[in-house]
Amino acid sequence: MPYEELIAYESAGDDDYKVVIDRAPMKFSVAKLLDGVDLPGSRDHIAIMMDFRDGTRHVGHLGRTPKASLFVSYSHKDEVFRDELRGALTPYERTGTLKVWDDTCVMPGQNWEDEILAKLTTADIVILLLSNDFIGSDYCFKQEMQIARERDKAGECAIVPIVVRACRYDRVELGQLQAILPNGKPIKQNKDRDAAWLDVTKQLDKVIASLKQREPVM
Repeated sequence: MPYEELIAYESAGDDDYKVVIDRAPMKFSVAKLLDGVDLPGSRDHIAIMMDFRDGTRHVGHLGRTPKASLFVSYSHKDEVFRDELRGALTPYERTGTLKVWDDTCVMPGQNWEDEILAKLTTADIVILLLSNDFIGSDYCFKQEMQIARERDKAGECAIVPIVVRACRYDRVELGQLQAILPNGKPIKQNKDRDAAWLDVTKQLDKVIASLKQREPVM
């Protein structure tokens, strides 16, 4: 229930807000919905939301861009680069731009493979940390990457390969993808690793912007 609509009802002196729920017309008191809601200057971005099971009212925001989900695929021998990437992405998580996930997020008692596949098959962005160990890993290369490639071809996600250690990724099908090489080098060969990851995030900004362009207009 958009706040601005409720205000319009109130201004017109009409206390009955009418809406159809499950094909049944329903009527709510505008005064009760607005009771206690004092959000000056925010009318275009506020919605009053009702839980129709128990009549609970909630105040929420409209027009916020949802977080893009990001999945990190990597060889466990490259954990140091995973950690550095997570550090570089912290500002995106703090500002709500990205929700980052890797296999260290699997909780005790959870089925690790189910959790990985669930996140991989729904991620908006899949980052591949490339190295000889990544290419040599059947799970990374033959499972995670192949699922990501199929989803990428279907337009369901964006793949972002980052070369963390020197490898001949160009000799396999990954060579068809544009990989990130800060200063033309793998991450490990950059003397200033922080600056290298900064360059990675700037490239990632372009991917995030392209995802926003794909979002349907509401």
